[in-house]
Amino acid sequence: MTRIWRPDTLGEVIAHRSCQLVQGKRKSNIHLRLGKPVQEPAATRNDPWHCPLSISGRAIPDEFFAVAGIDSFQALILALSLASDRIPTIAEKARGRIVWLDEEERVILGRHVLSGAAEDALYAMVARFSRAAAILDPGSTASSSRQRDRAVNALKAVARNTVKRGPKAPRGNTTGRRKG
Repeated sequence: MTRIWRPDTLGEVIAHRSCQLVQGKRKSNIHLRLGKPVQEPAATRNDPWHCPLSISGRAIPDEFFAVAGIDSFQALILALSLASDRIPTIAEKARGRIVWLDEEERVILGRHVLSGAAEDALYAMVARFSRAAAILDPGSTASSSRQRDRAVNALKAVARNTVKRGPKAPRGNTTGRRKG
C-alpha cells in the first residue's frame, strides 16, 4: 500500500492566535498555529498541497493536522475551517468555553463585537436617513412643512457630527497636497 505524503511538522509558522479556555474560574491559553502550505519535496504539478495546523495548550491534548487542498490557498482555507470547527469541540470536551479578546465568539473568522456595534450603528443611521428621505420626498403628501424642517435639521445634525468626528488624519502628509 502506498503511503500518501503529508508533512509531520508545522514548518514555517505563518499565523498564530492565542485564546483562552475558561473552565469555571480557571483560564489556560490555547495556541493555534498555521504552517506555510507545502507540497511533498518531489511533487508534480497535480499533487496536493498541505497546510499544517497545530492546536496546543496545557489544559488540552496537543493536536496536529496536515490539511490537504488542491492548491495552497484551498489548503489554507480548509485548515482555517477545521480550526474553526475544532476549537468549540475542544472547549466542550474540556467542559469549558473559549474566550478571545475578552469575549466569547468564534475564534477563527469571528466577527468582533465592536464590528457588530458598528454595523448596528450604521443600520440605525440608514434607518434615520430613510425616514428623513420619506418626509423630504417632494411627492410625499404625508409630511407637513414642520416635519420637513425637522427632518432637514436632523440630517444637518447627523452631517455635522459625522464631519466633526470624521476619519483620523493620515500620518505623514497632512497638508492634503500631493508630494511632488
